[in-house]
Formats: sequence, structure tokens, C-alpha cells
Amino acid sequence: MITVFLDRLSKIDINAVPLEDDLRRELSKHLRDAEYHLECLGAGVDRLLAESKKSLSDMVFVDFWSADGIAGLYAKKIGFGKVVSVFENVESLKIAKIVSQAVGVAPDVVLQGDALHFNHWCKESGVRPDILTARNVIDRVYVLDEFFAAMHEVSPEMCMWLTTEANPYNPKRLRRLHRQQLSAEKVYRAQRRDYIAGLHPDMNDRLLDYWSQNTRGLSKVDIERAVESQSPNLLLDPYNTCHPETGMWVSRLMTVDDYSQLLLSYGYKLTVLPGRCNTHLRGLRGFYSRRNNIKIDKYISCFEDYIHPCKQRRKLHKALKHAPFMQLFICGVR
Repeated sequence: MITVFLDRLSKIDINAVPLEDDLRRELSKHLRDAEYHLECLGAGVDRLLAESKKSLSDMVFVDFWSADGIAGLYAKKIGFGKVVSVFENVESLKIAKIVSQAVGVAPDVVLQGDALHFNHWCKESGVRPDILTARNVIDRVYVLDEFFAAMHEVSPEMCMWLTTEANPYNPKRLRRLHRQQLSAEKVYRAQRRDYIAGLHPDMNDRLLDYWSQNTRGLSKVDIERAVESQSPNLLLDPYNTCHPETGMWVSRLMTVDDYSQLLLSYGYKLTVLPGRCNTHLRGLRGFYSRRNNIKIDKYISCFEDYIHPCKQRRKLHKALKHAPFMQLFICGVR
């Protein structure tokens, strides 16, 4: 199946697709790493399917906020009964349309919006999803409690495969993310200061500096509430920051324990595994990827589920140290 996908994707003429230059570059990046992403997706979906007793043709698959739509197309191709693709924006929709035409298959339903929009659509349509995949989404969502609450309300039994490159256990990736966050925060802090100054033109510079610093991680609506109620937003992590206009986080860093605590109230079963490195890369990058995968396998060969005993937790953290991303397998109580 992956071979067929790759063959059709390889025939896309990047220079001929009707996309703007920035979207053409984005599509080119997705196609370059398509084999690697499809392998990760296939392994993730197989693991979720092992949790279900339903036949594939009776299951509803959701591809949430995919940047290229490939996950939904893959699910349709392998036989899922109904496939729903939810896109974040128009740009992703444009890229997904090109990919869909190349592969020769399309999802049954295409939506654009957030988790609440998806929740409303499911209620109105009477759809109860069985499996949801979302790659590099959870580290950007403004309020994760709202995300999981919306998904749980849609279908408490639904299984999810969520990945995030915001891996706080990988030192090299952590340094890179910190640089990105610091760079973004310089801009976001100035935007927050200007916004607060507009709301409170009589506020002095000292207070403006204080509130622009202590509303990091808030969108404009919540910034206004924080200032009005004199409730500074004191983030424990010194780097996490979000866009004050959209609320979109810059790859918010969270630990395994953070996710575990967040999911407790929903009764989910959480399994955390390290993502594997891309061994399709050439030269030294490919060599280091294969070496890191060997180290990852060494630590995860003796465990599966994330549980609390310290010994197992240390092994997981050591494996994540070499992983380019974290995989969260979340399944509802059946």
C-alpha cells in the first residue's frame, strides 16, 4: 500500500501544480519525507486497530489538522468505511487537493475548523468516530482541556494517535525549540504590550512591562481578563509562548506526566512511545538516524504502556532522549 502511494506521489510535478510559491515549497517538503511519514502513520494506525474489535469497513477514521491530507487518503485506501478530513486552514486544503488528485482517492467528508467545529458537525451528523490521527497538533492547540473534552464528548471510546515534535527529553531538539520560542516571544511580547496599552492608555511603562511579561501564553481575550482581574499568568515553563491573536502555541513543551495528568479526568488509557528517526535520509543524517533507532529499541524492548514505576519511567525517558518526536496513543474505555 505504501509503495502504491509513493509511486503516485512521485509523479506530482511540483513546478506545474496550481499553488502559490510558499505552498509549492510546503508540498515539496511533504513529498520529500512522504515515505517516512507513511511508515510512521501505518505503524500508528495498526496499533490503534489492535484496540478495536470492529471490522475496518464499519469504522470511522478522522484525519485532524493534517497539513497534506495523506493520513485520510491512506485510511480510505486501506478500507475504512468512512473518512473525515479536518483541515486547519485554506492553505492545507489546497495542498491536500493536489495530493488527493495524485493518489486517486478522496475522503468522504472534508471540514475546516477546530475541535469544537468538528464536535458540532459530529453531533449534527450523528457520526461517532472510532480512530483519530493528528500529527504535530497537540503542541499548538491553545487549550488542550477543551480539545480533549470536545473529542471525548464526540466519542468516549475513540482511539487517538497524536504525535508531537515538542519532545522535552531530546536535548538537541529542545535547544532548537527554545531558540524558536525565544525568537517568537520577542514579537509576541511587543504585540501584547501594544494591545494592553490600547486597552489602558493611562497605564505607565512599568505596569505595561509587567503585564506584557506576565500575560505570556494568553490570547487577547484572556489577556484582557487577566489585566482586569489583576491575575498574572505565571507559566511554569520559561519558554512556552503563544500568538496573542490566534492563541496558537509555538510547539508547547509538555512532559509525559503533564499529558498523563491532563487525561486522567477523561478515563483514557495512555501509552507513550518514542517516534522513530528517518532512516531514508542520506549520508551522515541517515547514519545517525539508524544509530538512534538502535538506542531507542534498546530501551523500549522491555516495556509497552507508560506506567508509574520509576524504573520503567526512566527507560522511557532515555528512549525519548534519542527520539525526534513523541507518540501518544490514547484510547477510551470500552
